[in-house]
Amino acid sequence: MSIETNEVIVVCGFARSGTSLTMQMLQAAGVDLFYDDKLPIAFETPKIFDLVIGESQWLSECRGKAFKLLDPLDKPLPEGYCYKIIWLDRRVRDMAVSSANLLKGLMRLDRKDVDLITSQYMRDKPKTVSLLRSYVSANPESEMLTVRFQQLVEEPAVAAGAIASFLGIDAARVEAMTRCVIPRSAAPMNNLLEPSLLHRNHTDSSGFSPQHPILSRPETHDQS
Repeated sequence: MSIETNEVIVVCGFARSGTSLTMQMLQAAGVDLFYDDKLPIAFETPKIFDLVIGESQWLSECRGKAFKLLDPLDKPLPEGYCYKIIWLDRRVRDMAVSSANLLKGLMRLDRKDVDLITSQYMRDKPKTVSLLRSYVSANPESEMLTVRFQQLVEEPAVAAGAIASFLGIDAARVEAMTRCVIPRSAAPMNNLLEPSLLHRNHTDSSGFSPQHPILSRPETHDQS
C-alpha cells in the first residue's frame, strides 16, 4: 500500500507503550515500513539517534513510509516534512512496571526503581505531547492521532479502525490489522509476554497473569 509520498508516518511513544505492536498492524495493512532489517521484531532503526545531534537527511527515505520513534523528546523532528504522527498513550505507572519487567532479567529492580521510572515518565509526558503538537502547528498538512494502549489491546478493532481512517487505509484491511493483537487486559504482565506477543499466533492466549507479583497499580499515582 502506498501512503502519500510527501507524508512521513511517525509511530511514537515511550518504551512499553505499544509502538512495536502498532508498527506490526501497519505492516499487516500493507504500509511500507522503515526499519533496520537486523531488528525486525521491534521495527527499530538506529538512525533515530542521529536526530539527537541534528542529523536528519535519512528522513527523506521515509517519505511514504512509517518509522518508529521512541522517546521523541530528545530526538527532535526537522521542519520541511508532512508528518502523520501516531502517539501511543499508556498509563505512566503501567509503562514503568512493564519496563521493570523487561529489565529485571538484566538487573535488580525494586519498587523505588519503578517509582523513579514513573516520575521520569510523568515529567516527560506533557513536554513530549506539547512537542508533537508543535510539529502539527508548524505544518498545516501535518496531523496527530492519539491511540490509547488500553484501547489498542482491549478493543483492537476500534483502534485499528481509527488508525486506518487517520492514514487513509482501506477499511477492508482493518481486519488484518486487528488480527495482530491478542485481546487482553492493559495491565502489565508479570513476565515478558508483552514483547512475545509480536508475531505470535492469535489463538495462543496462554501463559500470562494480569498482575505484577510485587508491584500493583497504586491509586495514589498519576494514571495519565
